[in-house]
Amino acid sequence: MLHAFKTEDEHREVLKLIDSEPNLFMLRAALTGGLPEAPVEVYAYPWPDIKCWLMIVQNTLSEPFIGLYLVNGGTTDDAEKCVESANDIFDKLDEFLFFNIEQSICDHLCNLLSKNYEICAKKDVCTTFYIPPDIQVEIVKREIELPVGYQFCDVDPEVDGPLVSRTWKHARDDDVHFTRSKLTHRPSVGVKFGDELVSFEMVCATGAMNHLYTLPEFRRKGLGTAVELKLCQKLIGIGIWPFKFVEIVNPKVIEMSQKSAEAEGPLLVDIETSMKIATKKLGSDAIFAVHAFPWPDAECLMMVVRNKHCLPLVCCKPLREGENCNSLKKNLPELLESLAEFHAIALYSTYEWMKDPIREVLSPTHTFSSSSPSYTYYITAEKHAEVAKMDIQLPEGFHFYELAPEKDAEFISSTWKYAAETEVLNTKSKLYSLPSAGIKFEDRLVAFEMCFSSGAMNHLYVDPEFRGKGLGTAVELRLSQKLIASSLTPHKFVEIDNEVAFSFAEKSKYFTKVVSRTSCEPVLYDCCHVTKK
Repeated sequence: MLHAFKTEDEHREVLKLIDSEPNLFMLRAALTGGLPEAPVEVYAYPWPDIKCWLMIVQNTLSEPFIGLYLVNGGTTDDAEKCVESANDIFDKLDEFLFFNIEQSICDHLCNLLSKNYEICAKKDVCTTFYIPPDIQVEIVKREIELPVGYQFCDVDPEVDGPLVSRTWKHARDDDVHFTRSKLTHRPSVGVKFGDELVSFEMVCATGAMNHLYTLPEFRRKGLGTAVELKLCQKLIGIGIWPFKFVEIVNPKVIEMSQKSAEAEGPLLVDIETSMKIATKKLGSDAIFAVHAFPWPDAECLMMVVRNKHCLPLVCCKPLREGENCNSLKKNLPELLESLAEFHAIALYSTYEWMKDPIREVLSPTHTFSSSSPSYTYYITAEKHAEVAKMDIQLPEGFHFYELAPEKDAEFISSTWKYAAETEVLNTKSKLYSLPSAGIKFEDRLVAFEMCFSSGAMNHLYVDPEFRGKGLGTAVELRLSQKLIASSLTPHKFVEIDNEVAFSFAEKSKYFTKVVSRTSCEPVLYDCCHVTKK
C-alpha cells in the first residue's frame, strides 16, 4: 500500500501526479533540483488512491527532514496509517526533523512515535508565506533597483559560506559545510557594498527560501526586500514556487511579510506549521536499576547499570556517614548472582577497599583487579550560571563541531586507552544518547570530549599536533555548558597518577575537587574489575 519514488524518473512521475495540487508546492520544490548530500525519497499512501504523501530528505550533513502532506480528503488517520506502513523506513532513522508539517498533524504523529523516539519539547511554530502562480508572473517582470553604491552578486560558497553560516541562529557548530553545499547547488542572492557582502538569502535543501540577513549597519535601506524579490525571480525561473517559513515568535519579520503581501502582493499567508526533532530512544543500551536497603528506612543504595556493549557497572553507597549497610551485604550475593563479570565502582575518602560492601562480601568467591584510583572534580551550583553564559573563543581556523556517532565513533574509540573490542558500538551509543563536544581544524577533528554512561565527563582528548592552544579547556567548557543546559552537574574523574590531567584539573577556575564532609580528605573513585572464581 506504500508506493516508493526514489529515482529521478520516478520524481518526474510524482511531479506530474501533484501538478494540480496547489498545497504541495513544498514537495514540488524538494523534487526540483536539490543537494547531492540530501537525496529525496517520496512515498504515496495508499496506492493508487493517494491520501497522503510522505517526503524524506536524507541529509548526510544534518538530520533527515520528513514532510507529510494530505490530499484528496486525507485525514490524520491516513497520516497515521502512512507512518505505520513506513515502520521499516523509520527504524533506520536514529534522528530526524519533522519539517514544517501542519501543526495538528505534527502533534498527532509525535504522539504516535513517542514510544520509540524522544520528541524535542521546543516547538518552532511557523507561518508559511508563498507566492501563488498569478502573482509570480508579475514578480518576474519587476525591475529591482538598489541604492547607489550597491550591486547584486552571487554568494560565493567558499568565501562567503562562513559568514552566512555564523549569522544563522539555528546553525550547528559544523554547519558551514552544509551552508556551502546549499550555496553551491541551490539558488542564492547577495548584495555587496564595495567588496563587502552586506545582505543575502539562500535556499535550504527542501527548496524553501532560507536565512534572509542584512548586516545591522546596512539595514533600513530596502536591501532585504530587494534580495528576497531577486531570489524569488530565480526560483520562479526554475519552476519553484517561492516560499518561506517565519517563526511566530518573530513578529517583526511576520509583519514585514504581511505588509509585503498588502502592498505588492508577492507573499500570502498559508498555514501554521511545526518543526520538531525526534531522536530514537536508546535506553536498552544502558539499563539502570537502583536498589535501596532496607526499605523504607534505607541505609544504603546500590546501582546496577547493564550495558550491552561493555561490562555491567555496580556501585554501592551508604546514605549516612559510617553506615555499615548490613542489609545490603545480606542481599548482595543474590542480587549479583547473574553477573559472572562486572566493574565495581567505589567512592571512598581513603584508599581502603575493604570498607566497600561489594569487596567485603564477594572476596571469598570473586577476584578483584583494581584500575587506577581517581580524584573527582565537579562544577559547583554557584558557578553554573557563569559557565553557561561564557562566550568560548577558539583560535583562528578552529570551530566547534557536533560529534557524529556514525562518522566519528571509530576514531574516538581508537584514542581511548581503555577501549574494549566492542568499544565502537559503546561509543556510538554514548554519542547518540548523551551530550558531547568537538573541535575541528578545517575538516579535521582535533579535540573532543563525551560523557560516560553514568553521566560523568569522559575521554577528553586533543590531537598531539594541536596541544598547547587551549582546545582542551574550550571543549570541556562547551560540554559543561551542554550538561548545565540539561540540568546536570558537570563532573569528571582524574587518575591520581596522571600528572598532566591532574595539573590541568587543579588549575581550572571552574572545577572543584570533591572532599569528604567529615575528614576533608579527597574522595577517590575506583572502577575495579570483578570476576567469579
